[in-house]
Amino acid sequence: MPMYLYLGDITRMETDAIVNAAGTDLRRCPGICDAIFAAADTEELERACRKLGRCRIGQAVATPGCGLPCRYIIHVAGPGWYGGEPRERFLLAGCYQNALHKAYLCSCRRGAVPLIFSGDCHIISIGLPPGGRGGDFRFLPAPSLHGGDAGALPAEHLRHG
Repeated sequence: MPMYLYLGDITRMETDAIVNAAGTDLRRCPGICDAIFAAADTEELERACRKLGRCRIGQAVATPGCGLPCRYIIHVAGPGWYGGEPRERFLLAGCYQNALHKAYLCSCRRGAVPLIFSGDCHIISIGLPPGGRGGDFRFLPAPSLHGGDAGALPAEHLRHG
């Protein structure tokens, strides 16, 4: 199955699931999590998260879309940054793997995954000039993922120049 990269608002993507970078307590916190809570029916999402309770670091849990144009919000709890120890990389990789596995268990065929915990884990960003173009990377506006992938760039065609 192809993978595509888009630049856009994940809370507006019409897809089966979106991934949220959450804390272990599943409460609203800064970053993508705050944007998701703000765009969703906040009270409904808070209730769904309270019902789940907690999420272990590196693991994933799912709530309904809560008013967003997706069926599920998959919440992953990421590691903090403690100097780049191998355990941190393992736990961060687990976030992505477990989010995809949870999407599979929820019978999702399409999903949107942001660059999770890029601030907490000090992931170095690619220095792109204004307009979002540089090297061989191209970021395109996000279409409806159910409405076709016209204009999307398959990830296998991306390479760092």
